[in-house]
Amino acid sequence: RKLRSKKFRDSIGKFTIEGINLVSEAIRHQISLDFLIISESTIKNNNDKEIIALLDSADCEIFTLEDRAFERLAEAEHGVQVIGIISKKVFDESLYPPLLTDDNILILDRLQDPCNMGTVLRTAYAAGYKRVYILKGSADIYSPKVLRASVGAIFNINILLIDDVKTLLELDEIKSRNVVVTVPSGGVPYYKTEISKGIALVIGNEGKGISNELINSSDTRVSIPMNEGIESLNAGIAAAILMYESVRNRD
Repeated sequence: RKLRSKKFRDSIGKFTIEGINLVSEAIRHQISLDFLIISESTIKNNNDKEIIALLDSADCEIFTLEDRAFERLAEAEHGVQVIGIISKKVFDESLYPPLLTDDNILILDRLQDPCNMGTVLRTAYAAGYKRVYILKGSADIYSPKVLRASVGAIFNINILLIDDVKTLLELDEIKSRNVVVTVPSGGVPYYKTEISKGIALVIGNEGKGISNELINSSDTRVSIPMNEGIESLNAGIAAAILMYESVRNRD
């Protein structure tokens, strides 16, 4: 239960994953599990072939808990049958394949809502973005809400955590790309500019938007046209529109 706290997750370098989908993704990517916890009723329902296959493929110790105790552990309110404990992923650029010139990357500038964070990571993977740079002040990618919303994207996409904008802008991968920022108004309509390849797309904080330092350092400013009276779109929705515009233009 302590692993619900970011401070505790950071202190021991571990986090929890809940549900068949996340645990299956971890196993599929050969990520070592410390152990699994399953509810007593799940064990008794031994006709669930998906659970049986999952437990057979898990190379770790498995604990069974009485249902009420299990429910107190689970962050999600319903439907969790299994919880896994694993070590945090090592985000090391030297372990990642080198980026190609045309590869698109994503920059998250203090994106704070866990559901938005998870949705954006999932969409980035689906849209073929090769790397995600996450600036300090963003939601913790190991938060149970982020992990659920991302549906395992953390295991699929290469992520780097960056302390500040200055460090980010000094990276060769950023210098060599068209840095595209989203602004509420005054930018080029997103469908009238070339964002199909070789871009670094920036998605900003839900309330404050993108930092002035990043806006001033950008190469392209785009806006999503909206009716009067609407100040902005949900960050996850805006990110999806722009990332899939990249896909549309690429095809």
